[in-house]
Amino acid sequence: MSAPDPVSPLRFERTTGDVVEVTARRGRTRDVVYAGRARDLPLPAMGEAIWSDTFVAASTRPDRWWIIGPARAPAETAARVSGLLGTGAIVVDQSSGFETVDLVGAGWREALTQGCRLDLDPAIFTAGQAAATTIAQINVIMIPHPSGLLVLIPATYAQHFREWLTHLCGESHS
Repeated sequence: MSAPDPVSPLRFERTTGDVVEVTARRGRTRDVVYAGRARDLPLPAMGEAIWSDTFVAASTRPDRWWIIGPARAPAETAARVSGLLGTGAIVVDQSSGFETVDLVGAGWREALTQGCRLDLDPAIFTAGQAAATTIAQINVIMIPHPSGLLVLIPATYAQHFREWLTHLCGESHS
């Protein structure tokens, strides 16, 4: 029997990028989903996430999606998404309203159980899923990936979240 792989410690980093919120107009969900699929912007079903080389798309509410991508000029990503999805979608740039934190390493599930109301069991909450929940009394969006977890935090609470997480990790982070 071989020794288990060493477990990487939990670490986190703030990421920069654009955050865009997409809402389908009443009765236009199907049009928006088809337009996205036809233009290489697949929109996942509620509770799911899709990762590509250039963006993450996640849905945590009916007829609504989050698109997280690389940082571009202000509102450029929102304009691109709007152009791809057409008039059936309301597209809002939320880049200034949310901060993203990427938790990397095997310890994120154990660390977050102290402040998260969601069941983080690896058999239940896996890559390809997305959820809205409360962590440390802050409403967040969580998107697991193979090496960790991407968390969208309202910008007004981001410092509190980072301080809480720093305390959990026992390290200092910027």
